[in-house]
Amino acid sequence: MELRCDNIQYSIEGSRILNGISLGVSNNEFHTILGPNGCGKTTFLKTVYRITKPDLGTIYLDGKPLDNISIRKSAQNMAVVAQFNNLNFDCSVLDVVMLGRTPHLKMMEQEKKEDYEIAYNALKSVGMYEKRKRSYLSLSGGEKQRVVLAREVSLQEIREMRAKIPEELEVETFGHGAMCVSYSGRCLLSNYLSTRDSNRGECVQACRWEYKMTEASREGEPLTMIEDDKGTYVMNSKDMNMLLYLDKLISAGVSSFKIEGRMKSEYYVASTVTAYRRALDGYYKTGIYSPSESLVAELEKTSHRRYTTGFYFGARDTVCSDTSKPESDWLFIAEVKGYDESKKCIILEQRGRFKKGDVLEVLSPDENYLKKIVVDEVFDEDGNIIDDCKFVQQILYLKSDVVLHNHDVLRMKRKDL
Repeated sequence: MELRCDNIQYSIEGSRILNGISLGVSNNEFHTILGPNGCGKTTFLKTVYRITKPDLGTIYLDGKPLDNISIRKSAQNMAVVAQFNNLNFDCSVLDVVMLGRTPHLKMMEQEKKEDYEIAYNALKSVGMYEKRKRSYLSLSGGEKQRVVLAREVSLQEIREMRAKIPEELEVETFGHGAMCVSYSGRCLLSNYLSTRDSNRGECVQACRWEYKMTEASREGEPLTMIEDDKGTYVMNSKDMNMLLYLDKLISAGVSSFKIEGRMKSEYYVASTVTAYRRALDGYYKTGIYSPSESLVAELEKTSHRRYTTGFYFGARDTVCSDTSKPESDWLFIAEVKGYDESKKCIILEQRGRFKKGDVLEVLSPDENYLKKIVVDEVFDEDGNIIDDCKFVQQILYLKSDVVLHNHDVLRMKRKDL
């Protein structure tokens, strides 16, 4: 199945919510829509699954305009897990799941054995088969969703909470990334100083600015707060890194780990998810949790402040007194767009400068992970040889026998170190 949205526009009471949104999703692809609260993410999805109709623009399903496809036909090809599912009448858990088979039945047709088998398998896959006869309205909130724990919670406190809550209630906790200096991220500094709301994805990171202090009786005589020649970092938190301790969090009852990705590049997301995903996959495959040195090193290849384990083992060593800026020894060089078999070339979109003779490293979810490619021949789209690649977003062809795939990443260690 392929989905394409072209120039979607939508307004509510004269206020433009969606302004020219375009998106393409191919078969077997997973996409994430990111943005602050209230920016229109859910509204956009509602135009896709036909709850609302866009003012302008066209949505295509397998190349056909959605408006030309019947509701029943599109429902056979699109499923929606909504934010909230409220029922005005009671029914069993199985009844709710069986509603998903409705578009596949003819008018007045009764469900068949195979329809029930499909529903049973779906329930088994999420651990709800034993509750199939339960009233949907009797399910607890935890049986419909998960709870996200505050990042100040310790590992021992997680164990205690897990022992006292329903088994069906999933627990999610913060695992990696930048941390706010305020308790559970409830910071008003950004809003007060710049009118940008930190809790809506717009934080200016005011806690990491350089400040001066004034004594009450000495107005007009500010004193610079200095820890070293770079300034002061009294409100500057280290970044979370729990890669070495995921097995302890799992045994404590955590079922989901959050990686902070606000205002981060696709390279940052690819790198951190690679490290945690490979570490977890290795654990589930062998039963032994022992992240390789390469995975530990992976988290050093993206911009970050010094790392900490936060409050999991007791509050300690959480202030970053070296610098307020995230730093990295590696550079994001290019995003791979595909491979040209006829030319034996990697097709890439440039993000950072590189030259002939440079050694690039591959970041990929497959067996090409960490492979090295020495830059020899590079061509532009017109076939011109490029020895010094310095134009961001230029499409280039890199000669190589290594077959890379769409969205793989090429990076390079900084030369000035």
